[in-house]
Amino acid sequence: MTRAARAPSAERGRTPAKMTAPKAALTSRSPPATSSRKSLGAQSAPRAKSPAAEKAASRKAREAIEDLTLWSRPLDTLRHFGAVLGDFLMGPVRAALDPQNAAITGSLAVAVLALLVARCFPGPHLETMLRLEHSILYSIWWFGLGVASSVGLGTGAHTGTLFLFPHICAVVRTAENHKRVDFDPTYNSWSFPPKLAEAFKPLGLDKAQTAALPEPTYWSLFFGLLYPVIVWGVGTALGELPPYLVAYSHAKAGEQDEDYDDIMKEVEQQKKAGEFDYSITGLMNTTTVWMVDFLKNNGFWGVLLFSSYPNALFDMCGLCCGHSMMPMWKFLVAVSIGKGFIKV
Repeated sequence: MTRAARAPSAERGRTPAKMTAPKAALTSRSPPATSSRKSLGAQSAPRAKSPAAEKAASRKAREAIEDLTLWSRPLDTLRHFGAVLGDFLMGPVRAALDPQNAAITGSLAVAVLALLVARCFPGPHLETMLRLEHSILYSIWWFGLGVASSVGLGTGAHTGTLFLFPHICAVVRTAENHKRVDFDPTYNSWSFPPKLAEAFKPLGLDKAQTAALPEPTYWSLFFGLLYPVIVWGVGTALGELPPYLVAYSHAKAGEQDEDYDDIMKEVEQQKKAGEFDYSITGLMNTTTVWMVDFLKNNGFWGVLLFSSYPNALFDMCGLCCGHSMMPMWKFLVAVSIGKGFIKV
């Protein structure tokens, strides 16, 4: 009995030893398992790109954008242009359909509908409405020509030479020939030379009323032509926004503006050289250095000065103002005053 009683106790004594051995083995093997998981996690985690790799990727993306032209890749260019244009045109539609703007959208819709209904019925109000409509189209015409003259990075057509200056010459020449301003100079904006002077709309006066009109003077013609000149000049100010907005968006996003950096590298090289270069490139670099320093020190007044005269390097002014994150209203007000009221 004693042996039989001892046997189970011995087996019971051996059982904990056998059970603890695998637990110890498991606990001893657990650290390598965790280390292997860490190593696998380290291998699967994406590695941070080096500055050289990021610079190479940025250069590659920039080259791909520069290669995207209408002549080299017409289909891709038109596809991207259509996507951007569609998104731009859908912006006002999305704003109009926004429930938060329901009151404003409804009020504008009712006002436009009322004007359309009133225009369909004859009456004493019709002449005033037609004159107002013509004045609005007249302003949009000259404003749009101003934007087209300076929009882009120096790629706009000079609509002042093509439209504004011939219009001024035609008004002055016709007034000198008639010895009176017996015509409406706002109705020839959509005509082209050589019939520009023949497209003016007469005022419909009889001989006595025409003879009673005063002879045109320099100041009467000056103030009569001042409105389209100012509207065109303000339009050119709005066309200077693209370089500013490009640099401003890069600075706000914390991204590197390579165009601005390239220009600043040339500026620093010019400063380190210390010798004046009399070539065209050297003169432009010297002017750029002076412009950048002047804008950094004067801000609003510097923009006003550089926009007050024909400045071929004004795109650089927009890039500098955008890179320094000058408020858009300050930049636009300064350029509008300079181009719309001083330069023209």
